[in-house]
Amino acid sequence: MRKRNVLMVWVAVAILSLPLAGRADVRLHGLFTDNMVLQRDIKAPVWGWADPGEVVTVLFNGQTVRTTAEDGRWKVFLKPTNAGGPYEMTISGNNEIVLHNVLVGDVWVCGGQSNMHFQMQAYADRSKNRPEAVVEQFERMIADTSHRNLRLMLIDKISRAQPQENIQIVKEFDNSWQELRPEHTAVFSALGFMFGRKLNEDLGVPIGLIDANKGGTRAELWMPIDLFSGTPPSEDGPSSLYNGIIAPLQPFAIKGVIWYQGESNAGRVRDCLAYGTTFPDLIRAWRRDWGQGDFTFLFVQLASFRKKAEEPVDELWPLLRDSQVKALLLPNTGMAVAIDLGEEDDIHPYRKEAVAERLALGAKRVAYGMDVIASGPTFKKMEIKGNKAVVEFDNVAGGLVAKDVVLDKYHLSADELKGFAVCGEDRKFVWADAEIVGGTVVVSSPEVSKPVAVRYAWSDFPLCNLYNVEGLPAVPFRTDSFEANVDMAKYNKPAKNRPRKKN
Repeated sequence: MRKRNVLMVWVAVAILSLPLAGRADVRLHGLFTDNMVLQRDIKAPVWGWADPGEVVTVLFNGQTVRTTAEDGRWKVFLKPTNAGGPYEMTISGNNEIVLHNVLVGDVWVCGGQSNMHFQMQAYADRSKNRPEAVVEQFERMIADTSHRNLRLMLIDKISRAQPQENIQIVKEFDNSWQELRPEHTAVFSALGFMFGRKLNEDLGVPIGLIDANKGGTRAELWMPIDLFSGTPPSEDGPSSLYNGIIAPLQPFAIKGVIWYQGESNAGRVRDCLAYGTTFPDLIRAWRRDWGQGDFTFLFVQLASFRKKAEEPVDELWPLLRDSQVKALLLPNTGMAVAIDLGEEDDIHPYRKEAVAERLALGAKRVAYGMDVIASGPTFKKMEIKGNKAVVEFDNVAGGLVAKDVVLDKYHLSADELKGFAVCGEDRKFVWADAEIVGGTVVVSSPEVSKPVAVRYAWSDFPLCNLYNVEGLPAVPFRTDSFEANVDMAKYNKPAKNRPRKKN
């Protein structure tokens, strides 16, 4: 009898196990891990995979949300939550997953090409010819783990012909969001890290940063394929990085995007001009596909690079910068000017902290609605008065100033306003005398009796020093729309640190 009872118990256990044998565990999308940051003040989606018909329950900070998986997928939305934590998140179905050390704060995606990708450790590299103080600064920041509410996620840089459902995280991050540790900070975007660190300090809320970029890439690689009519999907063509890196992030709730890209679109005149359409199209498409409305999109205008021009001539990078400005016509956008932070011989200038601070100002104004000055002077209008051109500006703030600056190895004194050029009807630009008069700049040259057009900081590496009192540089501009006549010979020869071109 005893043997029979034991046998019946084993049979019962086996029968009870049968319904579960073929069932899959509930799985989470790769963005939901220990140490993550969940976007505050918004209905935040949580999603993953499970068997069709399986009931999935998510518990978080007093909330309980349930859904039933359909077609192997499930998604729930958490109610808007204030910044705080750490919390636990429990996801259960056939199995149970518990995420630990979860914060609620603001999530920013750090996108673009090499000037966004360039890692913290690259600027702490003592084998490079950088000032000792700069190397020491980066070493200290890498070693500093005091910002406990700053979290990092580093996406692998993969290209795909089709949009991916899940992210791929670099092996150094062990398939998870990470707290600050030297080994993680060292391989993270320097600009992204400094931006997030600044916001974390100034706002006092948790900040999550998603490093999602790749060097040497054109904007077209970061755009969905439906923007390229008749173009077949491929592993290295248009949309391939969008498919591999950006699409699988959606619809994770975010505060916004910071973007540094454009160098690889500045190889030809027509590409520079087309960027005025391409870049806004990229922003619109990301917002459309994310399904979160017009989230904040901040970007960096290209820094100065290449040898300074002896005479005011047409060059490529000012055309690209001018095209970047057009994206400001879209809502909830902001631009950090870096015209005074570049280097003649290095396309990856080390003064990333100043760029990050300007991006943070843009975030405070655009994303957080704070009353801060986030832009330098921007061209408003020009009026010709005799042999002088009077240029009026917006974003003057406390007033216009000529600033004492060092641009790479060039020192410009506050005693002289530099960077302006003027032309007459012959369209031949010459360097101009410029004087600040109230909220205007009066531009003239003894070589031009009847001014027609004015340009400011209109070269690859301009020597310019117009700022507002708040210390933000004027945005490069031109008042003309003349057809560009660029000497392409200097761009087509091999040069150190030239941006990689893609067709």
